[in-house]
Amino acid sequence: MASRRGSSSCALCEGSNLPSCCASCVNARLVEYHTRLRMMRSLRDSLHGRIAARLEAKRKTDEQRIWRTSKEQDIMELRNRLTELKRKTAVDKTEVEQASSDLKAKIVPLNLALATLKKRRADAVAMHTNAMKVAQMNLMATTSDCMKMQSKSVKQLCRLFPMRRVSFYMHIYSCEVVIQG
Repeated sequence: MASRRGSSSCALCEGSNLPSCCASCVNARLVEYHTRLRMMRSLRDSLHGRIAARLEAKRKTDEQRIWRTSKEQDIMELRNRLTELKRKTAVDKTEVEQASSDLKAKIVPLNLALATLKKRRADAVAMHTNAMKVAQMNLMATTSDCMKMQSKSVKQLCRLFPMRRVSFYMHIYSCEVVIQG
C-alpha cells in the first residue's frame, strides 16, 4: 500500500490513506504545521524587513534626488539672476560713465564762467569801494567848505551887529556870538 505521508508516527495512520486519526499523529502534524508556520512567519518578517529597508533606502535616494534637483534649479535661477544683475550693472556703469563725462564737459565752461564772475565781482567791489571813497572825500570837502563859509558868515554878522552876548549851536559845531550893546 502506498502512503501519502511518510512521517507518521503510528502504523495505523500510516497504513490508511486518510488524514491522521490518532491524537499523537494529529499532535505531531500540528507541531510540524506550527513549526512550518513559524518558519514562514520569520521568512515573511525578514522579507518585510528587507522590503522596508529597500523602500527606506529608495525613499532616501528619492528625497536626495529631489533635493538635488531643487537645489540645482535654485542655483540655475541664482546664476540667471547673477548674469542679469551683471548685465544691468554693466549698463548702469556705462550710463554713469557717460553722465560723468557729460558733467565733466559741462563743468569746464561753468568753472571758466565762475572765474570770470569772481574777477568781475572783485573788480566791481574795488570800483565801488573807490567810488565810495571818492564820494566820501567829496562830501567831507563840501562839508568842510560849508563850515568855513558858515564860520565866515557868523563872524561877519558878529562884526555888523555887536550888541550883546548870545550863544547858539549849529549842527556841526557850536559858535558863541557876542553882541554888545
